[in-house]
Amino acid sequence: MDVAVLYESTTAADMLSAEIWLPRNPRWAEQVSSPAPWPESELSVSQTVLLPGPIAPGWNLVQLLAVALEQDDDGYYIASDDLFVVYGEGETQTDALQDYIVSLVEYYQLLAAEAASDNPPVLAQFHHLRRYLRPIR
Repeated sequence: MDVAVLYESTTAADMLSAEIWLPRNPRWAEQVSSPAPWPESELSVSQTVLLPGPIAPGWNLVQLLAVALEQDDDGYYIASDDLFVVYGEGETQTDALQDYIVSLVEYYQLLAAEAASDNPPVLAQFHHLRRYLRPIR
């Protein structure tokens, strides 16, 4: 599956198509007080990408989602958002985006399972996530 990724910059917007594969180590961040689980000094923001449309088999973004791609001091890339505190990591930007996508889908599945518990904060977060991500039926 090809996924279009829109790169934002102050000078131009470029489009990149990347083959999306499921990464080896999916994960998501717990809700924390800071937007990223790493100190700002250890990361440098390299760019922001906008993920549109189908992002994985069976999953679709119904509106653009901004994802920051950063590189840490060890050369690894981190993909994260400011909306759901989900992140992915990898040796390349593509690996980090792939890991992020799997983490976002897993986060959706976790919230969907917990939404049945009638927990208002979980329900609110699940409904917020559904404004961006939906399963394709």
